Amino acid sequence: MVKDYLLAHKKLVAWVAISVIVIIVVILVILDILRSTTVSILVTPREATVSINGDNYTNGTYRIFPTERATVTIKAPGFEEKSFELDFPANTTVAIQDYLVNLEEGMSYYESDAEDYAILKLVAKDETALDFIADFEQKLSIKDYLPLVHYGEGIGGGAIEITDASDAENCNRIVCLQVSSNIGEDAVKQVLRDKGFNYDDYLVFYQTYNGV
Repeated sequence: MVKDYLLAHKKLVAWVAISVIVIIVVILVILDILRSTTVSILVTPREATVSINGDNYTNGTYRIFPTERATVTIKAPGFEEKSFELDFPANTTVAIQDYLVNLEEGMSYYESDAEDYAILKLVAKDETALDFIADFEQKLSIKDYLPLVHYGEGIGGGAIEITDASDAENCNRIVCLQVSSNIGEDAVKQVLRDKGFNYDDYLVFYQTYNGV
């Protein structure tokens, strides 16, 4: 019976279907227009989730409904959570740029992930992050001196060559060092100290006769 009714009123059914589609499209267009606030998100670590009044986002650019005193929460597994309030006025762009501190490693986490460290340098504003970056950049500057070769004087004889081992399979930091010698740590520490670097700031591999 329903089938017979639909067949008898094909034009009416088609009109109703088209009307429903038009109404849905109009509603979607209106909703899109109402999303007049642009939100630009850049946070580190990269896997962090940014929640704005319960809606979750990741790094990127989005359009949302304007709102006042929205609760913003940034969180990632293994990192301290941050939460604050922020206004999202209409017809504006609001930037959320921030970082999280690792629960176990603190800021030192960023010494082991080049991409997250690159983001940190872009978003850092507070003294804690800026001081960390200044200190770590000094550590990274050792690459400007590598390979570093020292010939024995004052270190008990023998040559020391220190090279960049950042691509080594067992390097879990942005910069690692390799010593092409079986001379002990004390001699290597002295060579690094003479150049203004601290041995304990690096993961150092020693090359032996059987390889690294």
